[in-house]
Amino acid sequence: MTISAYEAEAIALDRLEPQLEAEGYRVIRQPAAGDLPDFLAGRRPDAIAVGKKPCLVIEVLRKEGPIALKKVRDLRVLLKGQEDWDLKVYYFSSMEPLLEPVSDAATCDAVAAARSVVETEPRAALLFAWSILEATTRVRTNAADPRPLNPNSLVNLLVGEGYVDQDTGARLFRMAKVRSQVAHGQIDIAPRAEDVRFLLAVAEDVSGNLQAAE
Repeated sequence: MTISAYEAEAIALDRLEPQLEAEGYRVIRQPAAGDLPDFLAGRRPDAIAVGKKPCLVIEVLRKEGPIALKKVRDLRVLLKGQEDWDLKVYYFSSMEPLLEPVSDAATCDAVAAARSVVETEPRAALLFAWSILEATTRVRTNAADPRPLNPNSLVNLLVGEGYVDQDTGARLFRMAKVRSQVAHGQIDIAPRAEDVRFLLAVAEDVSGNLQAAE
């Protein structure tokens, strides 16, 4: 699937914005002239991040090449001597894998593998189970978007499409928080085995073709 420059920019900024906000920045996409400092007059960066020093000029490039390199060089020249500003360049091709649907057979095997380590490796089982849930959701909702789904977006999609009810969605949101903590280094906590089994059961229900959990 071909991703346009506009789509690549939006996908990248969707991923980057929460990270920058956590660092204390406010991200302004497609900033207007009044949002920009004088030295950027006449320029239209993809985004800027303000609220702390250094402020950031953000450019998202689909791939390296002469045009992209010239754009980066020109911005670096403009930023030279601007101690309160820095340039951040992100290449979309290195940020996001493009995901393809997986077969029911592969999903079934993955569920069995995850279930086998629930008791001994609950953190690993949780991350694996969440991956399975995303894979089944992508297949059953015919997701045209090949980018990864963040955990909350995944739950919202499942609730919005009617694959899970509100109570299940609420529990998934709580598990999404634990999943993110574990995925980003909070390795001194572990999910309950019953929660991981619940997550696998939800994945099976979403799939619709797998044998229900015992």
